Amino acid sequence: MSRAKKTMLYRLAIDGIGVYEAYKKILFRRYPLGIAKTAWKDIVDASSWLPKPHVDDYSKDLVSWFTEAGLEMFKKTVFRKMSMEIEYEDIDFYEKPFEDCENIVYQDKWQIVEKIALSRDERAEDE
Repeated sequence: MSRAKKTMLYRLAIDGIGVYEAYKKILFRRYPLGIAKTAWKDIVDASSWLPKPHVDDYSKDLVSWFTEAGLEMFKKTVFRKMSMEIEYEDIDFYEKPFEDCENIVYQDKWQIVEKIALSRDERAEDE
């Protein structure tokens, strides 16, 4: 009797920040505003396949995870554009089974958004 394959989720981050947010910070730190805005628009356009989650408060206590399909699509579309500024090796990959998600606030074919408990220090930063 074989075990069912667990559905895995994947989070991509750079220095602990989600890959999209980290990339945006890199652009706006390295380039003049006009160039950074154009490059960021290219990323947004390349991500048109990825729905914007419909959540009331997209704050730091929400974490996005790619599904396997989402990760593959990210590699084929978005990462090709990001690779001008970041190396694949610079990205930290985290994975966990779908079953370990405790508080899903949004889900589609490509991604899951999960509400996480912030530490006391992280909550204090928001105040």
